[in-house]
Amino acid sequence: MGYEEHDIIIDTVMSSPTFLPKFDVESTNAFGIMNRSSVLWRYYKNLYGVMRAKVSHSHVNFRHVIGPTYDLPNKIIPIQFGLEETNKLIEHGMRDA
Repeated sequence: MGYEEHDIIIDTVMSSPTFLPKFDVESTNAFGIMNRSSVLWRYYKNLYGVMRAKVSHSHVNFRHVIGPTYDLPNKIIPIQFGLEETNKLIEHGMRDA
């Protein structure tokens, strides 16, 4: 639309957590390492678009990147939730707010 990059501010709301949980290396085993690898892979996969945008548009102000503190349910079909699922999502949202 003709705006200069330094005039653009972007706030991003993710549908996945935007932080990595703590990991105690000293008290884990091979299964814990495998699980951590999975957590890291998911984290970087979910933030990949934001990271690429920041590198590609270095003068844009990516002010906030926020997301829930838990994984959202992933449904392909149907895109609807029952009453119990909806109430649980509302509870999580209120706790995060």
